[in-house]
Amino acid sequence: MDRPTDMVDSGPNSRRSSEFPAVLLAIPCTALLVVACLLSPGTARLQLLLWLCGVGPALFVRRDWRFSELVFCLPVFSLILFSLSSFIGWRFGVHGLVAGLPVVASAILATIFALRGKRISISHGASDYWCVGLVALVAVAIGLVASCNGFQSVGGTTSFIARGWYKADSCYLFSLVQMAVERRGWPAENPMLSAIANYYPSLIHVGLAGLTLQSGAIAAAAVPSMFGPIVISGVALYYHSCDRMAAREKSWIPALGTLLVLVARPDFFLFPQTQCFALPVLFLVLTLIAGNKACGPFCLLSGLGVFIVFAHTVTALVVLVVLIVSAVLVIPARDRNALRRFGPALAGFLLALLFLSKNAMPVKPDWGSPFSGISLSEVSLVLMPWVLPLATFVAMVCFCWRRYPAFAGAAALTTAVGVAYFARGCLLVDHFDAWFDTFNAQRLFFLGLVIILPGLCAIEPRKAMACMGVALLGFVAVPSNTTLGCLNLISEKPLVLGPQFLSACEYVRQQTAPTSRIVTNAENNAVPALTGRARFANEKENYWGHGSLPERANLERVNQQTRYLSDLASWDLIKYDPTDFLRTNQISAILIDRRNKKFPTIDPLKIAASDKVRITDFGDYMVIETGVHSPTPDLKR
Repeated sequence: MDRPTDMVDSGPNSRRSSEFPAVLLAIPCTALLVVACLLSPGTARLQLLLWLCGVGPALFVRRDWRFSELVFCLPVFSLILFSLSSFIGWRFGVHGLVAGLPVVASAILATIFALRGKRISISHGASDYWCVGLVALVAVAIGLVASCNGFQSVGGTTSFIARGWYKADSCYLFSLVQMAVERRGWPAENPMLSAIANYYPSLIHVGLAGLTLQSGAIAAAAVPSMFGPIVISGVALYYHSCDRMAAREKSWIPALGTLLVLVARPDFFLFPQTQCFALPVLFLVLTLIAGNKACGPFCLLSGLGVFIVFAHTVTALVVLVVLIVSAVLVIPARDRNALRRFGPALAGFLLALLFLSKNAMPVKPDWGSPFSGISLSEVSLVLMPWVLPLATFVAMVCFCWRRYPAFAGAAALTTAVGVAYFARGCLLVDHFDAWFDTFNAQRLFFLGLVIILPGLCAIEPRKAMACMGVALLGFVAVPSNTTLGCLNLISEKPLVLGPQFLSACEYVRQQTAPTSRIVTNAENNAVPALTGRARFANEKENYWGHGSLPERANLERVNQQTRYLSDLASWDLIKYDPTDFLRTNQISAILIDRRNKKFPTIDPLKIAASDKVRITDFGDYMVIETGVHSPTPDLKR
């Protein structure tokens, strides 16, 4: 992908550049990382590691940096580095060295810089001011959402407050991260569906778990403090991927493109969810590609592709498409060097095989006629906000195809996969499966737009502005339910979980083994999020294990738990003994919400008559330890 010939650093918006040895940055950062590792776990240690571990890798992969690009990109490099170090450290049992491995990597890179005399160039100009403005806009929005969710002081005591998706997607993220923290390893079990394997890639969750341990807090408290830096890191990287393609005197066009991405799916930039941590890696790929010939350092990009395959399914698919299309359309077809000619295509093929092997769902869908599982009106509701943007997207691809075929081809193929995924949902029999596919197909539409905009920034400014303006108008005029749902993060009546609930969850976390499984009648997703323990199924819709368990089996699990809790309420009619339900499912603890009137009232005095259980009272909640141990079994597939 060649840079435009009109990219010159002259005129009123010219950039000022300074060049100096890379070791002048690498050595002080390494020293500060050593200091961070000597600190006790806490906020200072976490933030130092989050911002400084990425300095060495950033200086290694690129020689010339824009000032804001370098500063704001560091957390995403740190997340990648911590994901790898946590996985390696826990895999080989060196748990205490997880934080030390990035420090060692930084020291090694500093030594390489010194021996090779590597120099870096840091420039500043108008694009840095645009970047800071966009980052500030996102930071304010994140702060507003954070002020309405998470751990808050209510009436002088600490409570966990959740609105909108924060009590769903965020709790699922916290559950996976806390499970990785507790088990010091890959979250192999679905935290919302005990005894069922976690089929979704979770390398990012492992990295977040490694960083969480540096804070000394649980994931629900630590992850939100990392969310802001990593998301603004992604926004800055995306802006600069557009800016490196755009004419230097038109810095506002990359800003408009970035704003369009923020408006298209604001939910990806407002509250903690897995997609929010995966997107910055995709933006890093686009930034490394932008402005480089022959797709830049393809080995590095392929390595990032391998990383994201183990981190997030949808983003991995898009990165795979970008790399393969770039290999086919950008690498010189007549290059006599066989490695340069065929190597990238071979790397893309191998990456595709890896993706297919790691992202297969065990449960096959049921097929039917079009709209057999979901109505045409429901399909129209999902698709309507994308009609005008997708029509404009066709024009974007046409404008970019001649000069930037890799951007145009990758974007078109990504969107085509989204259309195929949407059509697949329309053919499914089960209503939930059909809704799941049609709703999630929007993500591929969005990611196709993400890929095309850097190339669009490099074409004639009036065409770029017209395309972006029309697409932006479409999103504003017909906002999607997802966009409107973002308001619920602030305005919705909150789920408030007070000190008694927090104490009960902390007791379960402290008193049970990391592999323990629990049953609860508390109708929220915060129990596994705050304990890191796998919860027995209690939702009819299998949101958190989609494709891993047939619908009938999931419903039977929910009914099985309901029957057991009813039997527990009739304690005086039965002789207590760990029932088949407890033994078969290896349930170590039961967390009872006494306020839940959907279940019979459980009298702790009756249960306490048995010497085989231990009951701990927390007011509105009580924890029953069953005496059943939960060793890590073979998970059901």
